[in-house]
Amino acid sequence: MNTIVTWLVALMLWASPPERDAKHQAFPGWAETPAERTVRYESIATDIYEAVYVPGARLPWGGKNGPARSAALLLALSFGESGWAPDVDKGPCYPGVHGRCDGGRAACIFQIQAGPGTTLVQHGIAGKTGADLFSDRKLCVQVALHMINRSFRAARLLPLEDRLNVYASGRVGAGRAGGSARMALAEKFFKHSLPPAAPAWPGDEPETGKIAGN
Repeated sequence: MNTIVTWLVALMLWASPPERDAKHQAFPGWAETPAERTVRYESIATDIYEAVYVPGARLPWGGKNGPARSAALLLALSFGESGWAPDVDKGPCYPGVHGRCDGGRAACIFQIQAGPGTTLVQHGIAGKTGADLFSDRKLCVQVALHMINRSFRAARLLPLEDRLNVYASGRVGAGRAGGSARMALAEKFFKHSLPPAAPAWPGDEPETGKIAGN
């Protein structure tokens, strides 16, 4: 693992210790050992890293800390949506809990609403099914990142804590509670242990809260 992935995994271990949650979330057919859960954490962190730490990536944060803040936001959003539970990560979601994964309408750790059909233009990648999102976590992360950017753009005139309103509800004027909770968790992640130094990105700009690349 590189230093950024190691940092992300450390945040996951702090937020959801495998020795506690591997047992707590052991639905029938979805049991995993703490070691297995830790390996899965590493895989999730790697997928987030590879979506964010690439030249030219469109991120919700600009500036030298933009990639790290964006990665922390993806981590917080995925945790808030799924708790990184194995069934929600790999699919299909365990049917024995009423309403889990929005009754089967949402897929993957970011709970993307594909429903019985496919993803739409607003997801950034159209024509993908829930099964596609479960089978390809990298795709799930890419869709989530696109939706975060879309939400930040649509709510750009609102306070920072409300920038995820559109992600949470589909509308600028709704979803405030869920969106602000995710934003607060992302800030908590970022400040809990500051990320290691990362290479400077071409075209870095001072942090203004604006979306990079716009």
